[in-house]
Amino acid sequence: MRKITDYLFIDKSKSRMIKSMGFYPEDAQFLYDYVSLNVTKEFVNGNYILKNLNKNGQHFQINYNINGKRDHSNETFQCYAGCIAYPNGKIKIATPLVKI
Repeated sequence: MRKITDYLFIDKSKSRMIKSMGFYPEDAQFLYDYVSLNVTKEFVNGNYILKNLNKNGQHFQINYNINGKRDHSNETFQCYAGCIAYPNGKIKIATPLVKI
C-alpha cells in the first residue's frame, strides 16, 4: 500500500500520471486491490515479460488495463507493474502502476 500512497500520489511525475487517469488519494485502496488482483491473475496465467536478472532476482513486467475514474471514466489505460522474483521465492510488486 505504501507504494501507492507514498509513491504514486507523492512523486511529482507519478502523481501527474495517476491524476491524468482520474485517480486521487482517496482511491488508494481501490488501486491497491485492483493492481494486486490483476497482477496475480496475469502472473498465474503466465502473462508476464521477463526483464533483467541480477543479484536481487528475476525482474519481470505484467501488463494490464485499468478504467479511469471521474472525468476519465470513459477511458481505458494500458499500464504495467514492475515485479521481482527474489532468489528465496518471494515475489514483490516493486512498481505498481506505470501508464504505457
